[in-house]
Amino acid sequence: MLSLKCRKALCVLYSWMLFISGVVLICFALLLAYRIFYYYYKFVPLNFYCPCALLCALGVCHLFLTWLAINGPTTEHDFHIIAFLVITATLFFIEISAGSWTIVLWAKADEVVSSFMKESLIKSYEYDKEAWKRLQQDLQCCGYNGSVDYTKSETYPSSCCSISDNSSPSCTIIKTGCRDPASSHLEYLIIQICITSFSAAAYQIIGMVTFAYFYKFLKMERLNRSTLRRSRINSMRRQMSHAGVDPATHI
Repeated sequence: MLSLKCRKALCVLYSWMLFISGVVLICFALLLAYRIFYYYYKFVPLNFYCPCALLCALGVCHLFLTWLAINGPTTEHDFHIIAFLVITATLFFIEISAGSWTIVLWAKADEVVSSFMKESLIKSYEYDKEAWKRLQQDLQCCGYNGSVDYTKSETYPSSCCSISDNSSPSCTIIKTGCRDPASSHLEYLIIQICITSFSAAAYQIIGMVTFAYFYKFLKMERLNRSTLRRSRINSMRRQMSHAGVDPATHI
């Protein structure tokens, strides 16, 4: 069986890993939010950014929770340990909820992107031209259904040219529409958010188990210390009684 010091060391190790996970969670959430904004700021509603914002907030909670995670075992303070377990359990349920939320968004991604792209191409293409240019250039697609969406225009956008032919005076127009590539790419980003949420929740389980066992062992250790102390006091009293000394005046 591991000693109390070993269990305490495991808790402290987990605490530092918790701090690192908070930093990683914040950075990864900001990166995913940026990537969604970079490609889809004209093609998705604001609620698609909310899981990233929630993950970022959870990362900040990880950083603050590190203080409790370190202070509880090192000082053997009941309040800090119990507070850590309660907050960790709360974060676990929030992270599970965030992962479930992203699954719902993933199921709606194709429909939402298609609707926004259609509306943008028909009603506000001139206003959204830069967003279309970025999407078409990076995903190597053209229009919504394909290059046929620009047949009424006198020219095709330069972003519809194949990258390999950009150096030539006349380019090869990409025939593939952006509907499927854009939906697939957004779904991929959402899946990354989902995996991150569930991974963070799994890490919270490790923390709850580690600290729960530490707290259980700590209470057993305290009981053993108390029993040993009482045994020593009783032994001293017996020795003093045999020596003719009143124990009440010395203990």
